[in-house]
Amino acid sequence: MNQVITIPYGEGSRWVVVDEHHPMINPIMKYIKYLDQIGRSANTLKSYAYQLKVYWDFLKDIQQSYENMDLNLLAKFMAWLRNPIPIDKVSYIEATTAKRRERTINLMIQCVINFYDYLHRIDEFEKNIKVSLMKQIKRFRHSYRPFLNHVSQDHTVRKNILKVKEPRRAHKTLTKQQLHHLERQELHIRDRLIIQILLYRL
Repeated sequence: MNQVITIPYGEGSRWVVVDEHHPMINPIMKYIKYLDQIGRSANTLKSYAYQLKVYWDFLKDIQQSYENMDLNLLAKFMAWLRNPIPIDKVSYIEATTAKRRERTINLMIQCVINFYDYLHRIDEFEKNIKVSLMKQIKRFRHSYRPFLNHVSQDHTVRKNILKVKEPRRAHKTLTKQQLHHLERQELHIRDRLIIQILLYRL
């Protein structure tokens, strides 16, 4: 089974991804080293190491090489992230609860896309996955189309076709009792003023 190993590095740490026989997984480590060289944070290096380790677990699960990446394989990876059961062996009749949240899935998919974009730029992967996943859509500032829309500037944006729609989070609110509790704490004068404004507007 693939593993991420933490090793001391100066005053911090670095992360090495190894396979079940313990050799380093070279394509991953080459990318992690590149990210380190261009100054990405330790948290980013750690996150990408773990996310690519999961991707390699998926490849092993379906007995595929990372060199066979295409749109269909990436879509399978997305489905596997939701339910990490061998895809070709199970058919779901009833809806199942996803194992990961939508935001987590999007981050992991983006990590894999960036990994292949790096390989493409250094001529170690022929396909330009990043370009093939993007489509152009028209976007208007208003819900209606203006009268001279046909002669106006073309407003288009690029959108990832495999991005999972993330549910909107409900905003957390404080009760009046919680605000009174905060008012009794030792606060900076600015924070106290904000609390009092909120309190006396309720």
